[in-house]
Order: sequence, then structure tokens, then C-alpha cells
Amino acid sequence: MHEMNGNWYPWSGSVNGNSPALYVQAWRRMHDIFVQNGATNVRWVWYPNNVDVGGKRMEDFYPGAGYVDVFGVDGYNWGSTAPGNGGWQSFTRVFKSAYDRLSRLGSQPIWIPEVGSAPEGGDKAAWVRDMFAQAKTMDRLKAIVWFNENKERDWRADASPEIAAAFRPGAEGSSARLKLSVSPRARTGRRATVRWKATRAASVKTWHTYLNGRRVRVVRSHRAPVLRKRIARAGKNRWTVVGRDAGGDKVVAASKSFRATRR
Repeated sequence: MHEMNGNWYPWSGSVNGNSPALYVQAWRRMHDIFVQNGATNVRWVWYPNNVDVGGKRMEDFYPGAGYVDVFGVDGYNWGSTAPGNGGWQSFTRVFKSAYDRLSRLGSQPIWIPEVGSAPEGGDKAAWVRDMFAQAKTMDRLKAIVWFNENKERDWRADASPEIAAAFRPGAEGSSARLKLSVSPRARTGRRATVRWKATRAASVKTWHTYLNGRRVRVVRSHRAPVLRKRIARAGKNRWTVVGRDAGGDKVVAASKSFRATRR
């Protein structure tokens, strides 16, 4: 009885007169039947949807530590053609909040029993590489199961050779990279230049530029990757460029310092 905090299954907590309390009662009953019959080779994986739909919070459906061996959470990047489902979102945007909530709920390991990315709105192969890279930072996450179907969206892992390659071991190491070059000589009152070159960053839609921590300009990805800004202070200065996808999530970033002398 997964994704119980949605509204699309008969057991969902907001349909058919259901409630979180009834769901918990049903889960515990099934669990106890297995125990009473000596079925000890079973792991009880309790997994809600990544967002609450229908007005009921995932936490309200939790049967308790004695009834759940593994936490799970389902989530999808539906792509730009499904704005009602969040549009194009990074792996972090899809899962971070739910992962943190589950981490607070109990000490069980966490799985992602369903995940997929649509191809519309960004670079699906880059999304997959980022998924594996981000997963390494999530200490409680122990398993990921890809939804390998052409259903509603083309979720398939082998929809193209580029996407399939993103699933190979070590592919996350080939994620987006960004290199900056800055003016070798800068003087106060004159413009300093920053240029950037990105690789594997097709999902970037906008480049956000900062000088000494203050935003200078947003440059759309189809424009030339160069910016000039008048320098106000002598000494050490610092350019930062951040590439963001259609959903506003950071894809890649880099910084580089330079020194300016008084005019």
C-alpha cells in the first residue's frame, strides 16, 4: 500500500472514506498476519509519495518502528510538459524534502523504490548522472529503483544511448563542469571581464553571475558566456558563476579570484 499520501489509489488516505488511522490499522493487521504465520523472510518497506497530495501528511500514515523495516519514497521529474506536477525538477528538488522528513521519522534505512525522469525540458542523461552524484551525499539512502517504462512519459533508462551511458558505473563523475577565465589585469573604475566554458551542462537555462557576492546579471544560456563589470574596489575581488536549470536548481558553479589595482 504505497503512496498512501496521494489520492490516486483505493487505499489513499483522502479517498473512499479512508483516513490515516484506518491505513495504520490495515498495515499493522497485515504485518501481524505474517508474523503469526512465521513468515520471517519479509522486509516491510513503507513508502509514501515525495509530496503530500490530498491534505494528509506522510507522517500521519506511519505504522511505527515495530512495523516498518525500511523507509522508501517515490518521486519523478515530470518534465516541462507537466507543470502541474512540478515541471522540470532536479533530483534534489524531487527528493530532498521527503528524505529529510523520513530521516526525522525513524532510524530505518531509506530506499527510493520508484524514480524516473522525463526527457522534456532538460538533459535527462545529465539528470541521471546528477542523481547518482547526489545519492552519494545521502548517508541513509541504500537503494534506488528506476521506473523503466514508457508510460505517461518515456521514463526508460535505455531511451537513447546517451541516457543508457549515464547509468554505467562511474558516470556520475562526468557531470557538468565549469571553468572561468578572468581579466589578467584589472583596475578600479574600469571593467573587469569574466568568461566561462561549461561541459555537460545542456540542462542549464540561465547563468547567474556574482561579483564579490553581489549578483550582477542573469545571462540566458543562448547568449555569449561573457560579462563585464566596472570594478569599484582595489585588492582581491571574486567572480562567481552559477548555472541553473529550468526549475531554478543549481546544475554547476565555479568561482575565481583576481586582483585589481587603483587607477
